[in-house]
Amino acid sequence: MSTTYVGTSDLNTALEGFVDAYYGTHLDGGEDLTISDQFYEDMQTSFDKSNELLSGIGHIKTIPVGTQSTGRYPMAVRQMQANFMIYQRLISKHYGEISGEIPGWINVYRTRAMEFYSDIKGQDAVFTDDVSQGESGIGIGSWVTHTGSARIYTNYSAGFYWGADYPRVYVVVIDATSAGTLIGQSTFKWSNDHGLSYAITGVTTSTSWISLENGLSVRWEPFVSGTVVGTLDCQIGDRYDILCIPQNVPVKSGNIRFTTFKRG
Repeated sequence: MSTTYVGTSDLNTALEGFVDAYYGTHLDGGEDLTISDQFYEDMQTSFDKSNELLSGIGHIKTIPVGTQSTGRYPMAVRQMQANFMIYQRLISKHYGEISGEIPGWINVYRTRAMEFYSDIKGQDAVFTDDVSQGESGIGIGSWVTHTGSARIYTNYSAGFYWGADYPRVYVVVIDATSAGTLIGQSTFKWSNDHGLSYAITGVTTSTSWISLENGLSVRWEPFVSGTVVGTLDCQIGDRYDILCIPQNVPVKSGNIRFTTFKRG
């Protein structure tokens, strides 16, 4: 078994359904899934690549990086390795389809891995404790209804949630597409009481960060597959729920690099 920072959940967070789609085999058409040996080879290669980069960062004294008080590795380290692993697997799997430059829908994973590396190098990533859904701070969130193709980000990796005495579930819902379904045309409403009421409506979606309240921000990114950009980014009723739990210790904010990609 390879030494690794990532688990299957980290990989599937970076690219929805990645492990099953690229490493899994259902024997005899049954429900039991077998993971190929290539999975562990790619895991080792991406782990080595990550450590090669981390070893050049002066403020990181020990390689491999140790776990935090949560018992997990820092989120930025996990996602750096996850994106490197996805990138190398996509290159290998789709090599015969590539003519000329590596297509953007593959190269985006290497770019994102290097963004996480830059956050770590610049000490903009949270290393003292993970800020994760169900523990403290701002959650990743999850789709409740999703018929559009756009992705949504929260400022999970560097968020600091305050201003409430108890956990809250924020709900973001696309409420209008009369001006168009693209990001920047469609609008959304949001709730801080799990959808019981919506005080703010008609907010224009954007690829830039939109502050909701108490430290929570969201933004959208269009789905891109090869050279094809999604034309149905947002659909009325698309709903995203985000659990936020108040923190009493601030964390350093920096560049936010968190998203979940869907397979096209």
